[in-house]
Amino acid sequence: MNLYILNLDKGDLDRIHDPAFSAKKRIVYSEDQVNKAIFRTSQEEANEEAGILASERRDMSTLLTGGAGK
Repeated sequence: MNLYILNLDKGDLDRIHDPAFSAKKRIVYSEDQVNKAIFRTSQEEANEEAGILASERRDMSTLLTGGAGK
């Protein structure tokens, strides 16, 4: 997976379809870094999520509910 940095204040989003446009590539080395870059979770949130996933039973369905956003 490649991640790129766009500067919205400098109009990168408007120029993204221009063939001459080149976004700055963001280098990540692990899935954890990708998740932090995309979802920006705090360490406390990451620990809570890890605890929930660790206690999940693989032989049963799971229903998750919640509101959108933070």
